[in-house]
Amino acid sequence: MDKKEIVSLFYNNTDADRAREMSAYMRNHFPFLGIGSQKRADLSRIFLSKIDKKEEIDWEFVCYCFNLPEREFTYLAISYLDKLKKNILPEDLSKFEQIALIRPWWDSIDSLSPLIGFVYLKYPIYSEKFINKWMNSDIFWLIRISIIFQLKYKNNTNIELLSKSILNNKNSNEFFINKAIGWALREYSKTNPSWVLEFVKSNKLSNLSEREALRIINR
Repeated sequence: MDKKEIVSLFYNNTDADRAREMSAYMRNHFPFLGIGSQKRADLSRIFLSKIDKKEEIDWEFVCYCFNLPEREFTYLAISYLDKLKKNILPEDLSKFEQIALIRPWWDSIDSLSPLIGFVYLKYPIYSEKFINKWMNSDIFWLIRISIIFQLKYKNNTNIELLSKSILNNKNSNEFFINKAIGWALREYSKTNPSWVLEFVKSNKLSNLSEREALRIINR
């Protein structure tokens, strides 16, 4: 199954009722085909299984999927990138920035962030240039990435970078930034609760960020 065939396969499996439900869940920001996550995985399985993990990423295909109106194609592109994540080059972070800003919403941003995190672990010095740029961006979705890309790092978390991204944006009124701050701190509290508790005590965060950050600690 090639790239054209998987796109056609998706279009041939639309469900209008399910599509309306999925679009409503995303506040009607995007049209959907009505393909749920399990069915999407089933439809994609043959296509993804035939991809040679050593092949270069087809960024034209990725951008094509991101620009198709139906949201399932964005998810397909992210699954494709995940399959080839070991082949992502540090200079590809500029492409990640590009696709992240194509009709961004929490679903795409939060799915791209772990891939960016994967790149950062391999190429920290080069990647940090992008993280510093994003944490100081006027675009809150890029700020969100700079805060949450380390979510699963545990003991590998760069505390200095996490602190910097949070402190640079702790006075924001943007829900998706404040939620990200709380999420990142809550996740790190599973590894280093004393550090998170001290950080929250020492820095005035939004009520939302503080509540989310201490959710596990205060159980």
